[in-house]
Amino acid sequence: MTTEVEKAEQTLAGLQAKRAAAEARAAQIAEERKALGFKVHVDGDARARAKLDKLNAEAAALAGEIESLDGAIAQSATHVQQAQAAEACEQDRVNAEALREVVARIGERMKRADKHFAAAIDELSAANTELDQVHALGSTFPTGPQFAVNAIMALQTWLRQLPDHMHRELVPALPPNQRRTFSAFWSRMEEPLESSIAARLGEPQKDEVAA
Repeated sequence: MTTEVEKAEQTLAGLQAKRAAAEARAAQIAEERKALGFKVHVDGDARARAKLDKLNAEAAALAGEIESLDGAIAQSATHVQQAQAAEACEQDRVNAEALREVVARIGERMKRADKHFAAAIDELSAANTELDQVHALGSTFPTGPQFAVNAIMALQTWLRQLPDHMHRELVPALPPNQRRTFSAFWSRMEEPLESSIAARLGEPQKDEVAA
């Protein structure tokens, strides 16, 4: 489907092509008139006179045609600008509507980020509090610093998943042996804890059960 801009541009191009053709013909007439000048004004050639008169009339008509084409071209150029401005305005309206949708989506994502970060902080704080219970119930492992160091590395590992410009100032580069998740590091700590608990309860160890 042809747009209003394309229609206006096609009209302008057609007028410019028409003017170029008129100018080319005017230049051709000028050369022919020069060639006839001597025959008409010196030799008095009647046939040359008739031809010159015809060319003079055509040149005058072309001059008027070119002048009118100039006016039409100027107006057509204005139409192109107006069509382009209208198209840009419509595109800006479309973009503004799309922008509103994106802004709303970002707002929802920020709400969910707050919600999930708040939940994560609550869970980590609760886990840290329960570590005191682990110690109170007879296990010195893991120590508070051991738990904290691993939790911090897990937090840094997750934060490193953010886009570079978000995490660059907050989280240092982590070597592979320091990358972990919360559940993974606790699973490794859980194994010796379970073994200790089983021993205190007189339960067979995992390797004994396997045997």
